[in-house]
Amino acid sequence: TQIDAWYELSGGGRESGNPLPHRLQLGSELIASSVDLEAVLHELASSLHFAVARHARGSLFVHAGVVGWKQRAILIPGSTLSGKTSLVRALVRAGADYLSDEYAVLDHEGRVHPYPKALSIRNAAGVARLVPVEEIGGRAATTALPVGIIVSTRYKSSGEWRPRVLSGGQALMVLIENTIIVREQPVFTMDTLARAVRGAA
Repeated sequence: TQIDAWYELSGGGRESGNPLPHRLQLGSELIASSVDLEAVLHELASSLHFAVARHARGSLFVHAGVVGWKQRAILIPGSTLSGKTSLVRALVRAGADYLSDEYAVLDHEGRVHPYPKALSIRNAAGVARLVPVEEIGGRAATTALPVGIIVSTRYKSSGEWRPRVLSGGQALMVLIENTIIVREQPVFTMDTLARAVRGAA
């Protein structure tokens, strides 16, 4: 059996009354070290989701938040700390169905499948904790949806609401920038994203 990713979690405990850090390694690379076990486990979960996104076969993972509304998916592509989870949480509280706050999982027809991991909600200090969607009064979607709207945005505390319509080509470029395996599988990526963008606002 081929192993795609090997993780090792070690450390913790105390030495001379002082807490020892928990250490998380991916292969030989140290990816997290902290006395806060919850923070290290959050990094493990994030790394595992990324590994799934990289090694999935037959599905395309796009870094995006996703909710469902009136049988269509609202896709919010963006990098970490762009405000995806905050916007997804607000839409879920307003009645949308939750698909994901991290990855849009597209099949070859361009439909988005639920990937309902717990939301990664950060406090004022920037520390994230995992929150089930039910805890914020939401519900997880259970079926795949065609893409209805693609929203390319970033949060700014002093920003104004001034939306503009993007062309299909511009929307495609935004999705490409946030797709995990675009370099490894360019043909599959382009074909799948073109199907997703077709018919979407």
